[in-house]
Amino acid sequence: MKPTVLIVDDIKVVRDRINEQLSADFEVVGQAASGREAIEMCHRLKPQLVLMDLVMPEMSGIEATREILVSVEPTPKVIILSGITEEGYAAQALEAGAAEYLIKPVDAEKLKAVLKTFAEAA
Repeated sequence: MKPTVLIVDDIKVVRDRINEQLSADFEVVGQAASGREAIEMCHRLKPQLVLMDLVMPEMSGIEATREILVSVEPTPKVIILSGITEEGYAAQALEAGAAEYLIKPVDAEKLKAVLKTFAEAA
């Protein structure tokens, strides 16, 4: 059985590209365009892994990560994907409970390796 993943990004082209990169090795159970939508989908779909964008309208990826980690059972591993390279944002994401912080664009093979590591640890 493939590990399950929810992709969260406010840009559809980005979500679709990630979906394409992962579909052979992971079951993408959904795509969310906002932090609020991600929380709702996590409650409903129970993904093992969440790929979370950092900057989105309504609710940041950090806020959504905090909410998901305290309210969703079983608790998924949240991996932040962001184009923001300042260390302060990575530190905030990790303090919020994110398992990893990756800079976009991330190499597809590296992304799959990170996801497989966290899926195996779950």
